[in-house]
Amino acid sequence: MSLEDLANLGEFVGAIGVVVSFVFLAVQVRNNTKALRDAAAKDMLADPDGHLWELVNQRRHQLTGISSKPTRTNYVERFLHRSAPVGTNIGLE
Repeated sequence: MSLEDLANLGEFVGAIGVVVSFVFLAVQVRNNTKALRDAAAKDMLADPDGHLWELVNQRRHQLTGISSKPTRTNYVERFLHRSAPVGTNIGLE
């Protein structure tokens, strides 16, 4: 095996490593996004004073013109159902 063959083999192995790294990064970013959505939903439920909930309702009214206010639990359930994969039981039923 010549030095050129070894260099080509090293370049090929390096390219495979880059592709594997990108796939790993994509999986980690997707998992982190889901974890952040779940944490935001839990924080919304745990807001003791309801200040965040008031802001959500104000913004909802601005965007949709709907003045009726859904309950906090219903809003979070819809948020979680929208972000959960199809067929996933999110434990709110």
